[in-house]
Amino acid sequence: MKIPRVTMAPELLERVATHPGVFRKIASRLVATLRRHPHCLVLVSPEPTEDWGFVHRLMQSIAINSSDDEEPQLPKVSFTRVRIDPEKLAQKKDVTHYSRTNRSLELHTDVSYKQQPEDVVAFQMVRADPQGGESLVAAVEDVVHYLDRDTIEALRQPVFPFGRGNHRVLSFRKGFPHIRYYRAQIDSACENGPALEGQSKAAMDRLDEVLQRDDVVTRFRVESGETLFLHNTKTLHGRLGFSEQSDRLMYRFRVGVPDLD
Repeated sequence: MKIPRVTMAPELLERVATHPGVFRKIASRLVATLRRHPHCLVLVSPEPTEDWGFVHRLMQSIAINSSDDEEPQLPKVSFTRVRIDPEKLAQKKDVTHYSRTNRSLELHTDVSYKQQPEDVVAFQMVRADPQGGESLVAAVEDVVHYLDRDTIEALRQPVFPFGRGNHRVLSFRKGFPHIRYYRAQIDSACENGPALEGQSKAAMDRLDEVLQRDDVVTRFRVESGETLFLHNTKTLHGRLGFSEQSDRLMYRFRVGVPDLD
């Protein structure tokens, strides 16, 4: 799977500050790309920066551009600096803190425990690790392609625990598939409650097999100065591990976009 790339020319960035229409056009292009397979893209900036304002504004504009409301409200964008946290590193089983360690992250949906996970997630790479931390992405259409009908039907049942309630792994809106999955989180929830058995567990095991396929999962680097945008219910994402001594720094943004589909 080829990940789309959009390069921001320096002169375009200069125009953004004085021409709001240019900014809206950029956001509109990103929205159109997120709606199509593979539902992700990498935005390439002229140079790395620790300034998070541009991507933050872009996330707001993505939400506004996707809205059917005539006068949409300014959306709330979640923002987090993601770097190695020694305290989180010591917590071996807390799956919600894995992103702040150097450990690899299995393919998952961001904030999968929420009743309604944010629709768009962006990762602005300020300092990439030179030897590790590659990104992994799988689009839901490629995943479903390798699942049989019984597995799909089992994954559509609202029985999978995500820590704050049970949800479907697969759902269909207007006939198109969406996915919510984080195996480690489900397994953790099962340790503190009823275990999944029978068709439900078998369906997850089959899904995990599909997520090992090279023609389903794309591995690539997000370099310093690049930002990865993801449709959070149409893709699963993860990363490879890196050194405990790494100074890797990434900004994570999330925003709800109800009319994205």
